[in-house]
Amino acid sequence: MRNAVVVFLVVRILASVTAVIAIGAVPSNPIAAANGYAKPAYAESFELLFGVWERSDALWYLQIAQKGYGENRQGAAFLPLYPLAIRGIKLVTGLPWLVSALVVSNLAFLCALILLFKLTEAETNGEVASRTVWYLALFPGSVFFLAPYTESLFLALATGSFLAARKRNWLLAAVLGSLLGTTRNIGVFIFLPLVVEFLRQRKEVPPVRLKKALWLSLVPLGLLLVLLFWRMKTGDPLTLIHQQRMWGRAFFWPWTTVWQGTRQALDFVALFSGGLYLAEAVAALGAILLGLMAIRGLPAPYVVFLWVCLLPPLLAPFEGRMLMCSLRFISVIFPVFMTLAITVRHRDLDLGIKIIFAGLYGLFTALYVASLNFF
Repeated sequence: MRNAVVVFLVVRILASVTAVIAIGAVPSNPIAAANGYAKPAYAESFELLFGVWERSDALWYLQIAQKGYGENRQGAAFLPLYPLAIRGIKLVTGLPWLVSALVVSNLAFLCALILLFKLTEAETNGEVASRTVWYLALFPGSVFFLAPYTESLFLALATGSFLAARKRNWLLAAVLGSLLGTTRNIGVFIFLPLVVEFLRQRKEVPPVRLKKALWLSLVPLGLLLVLLFWRMKTGDPLTLIHQQRMWGRAFFWPWTTVWQGTRQALDFVALFSGGLYLAEAVAALGAILLGLMAIRGLPAPYVVFLWVCLLPPLLAPFEGRMLMCSLRFISVIFPVFMTLAITVRHRDLDLGIKIIFAGLYGLFTALYVASLNFF
């Protein structure tokens, strides 16, 4: 736990300092409104501490937290648990909406790091667990864990569900898995690795009792309730799926996505935005490589979770930028970082990865604060 807290404090300070420097040093773009919700004009001190994190999709979550989904179906692409958590903190504490959102994200991220350390330590050892939380926290896409986004809540629920299952608390594992399905649409797929974990425990001594499998039927319940909500509101239970298409996503085979995304990165490498294209391609290729290595290096439930999280964005990319948001999507796939931590054993290599990740983390924090619409 102490290790996870230290990691959290380091990245929180790194992100905050970088954001304060970047807001005055990096030319920024106008921040687009979300469904009529525009970012408020804050006092200078409030902007430096909190307002710098209100960018892009964060405005959508804050708008939904304050006003609900309204009549605009476009917001259906953003699932309700995170906005509901923001509203809950707001009602209990009376804090401003943005601060409430940041409280949710930061507390969830801290909990996620603690749970990830415990989970990795249970499967490997303390050294690998320490490297895992460092790699994940310093990964460039992890800037979203500290912003008003769903990533930290998703990670906390996913690691919590895995750890509960590991300890044979199947009711808690199923409840957390169900909540995961109301955080991001891929969350419901945790049902598959939980089933694999259950089958693994059936071979242990003593084997898990078969009737415990009944709790797994709760996992799809969260997403089913979301579908029921949209059925009652619009008459179309698949509104959230249809709205994903409105955001410019289309079906491609994963190998096509990776190939064309890599070509786009090379085509635009000389432009200002080309560095991000290249980083996205490297991250995607690295995650795929580590995913293949995980097949031999990790227990089956983690491998299944890795691939059910990695494949959807490869199957439904943005056609004009095939690997867009891959840094953000990969940041929550914690088995990728477990595999990296198992693979890296030399201290110098470990230190080198941390230094490179930390430098890129600072760079992408600055890009996020500048609202360059790269994410």
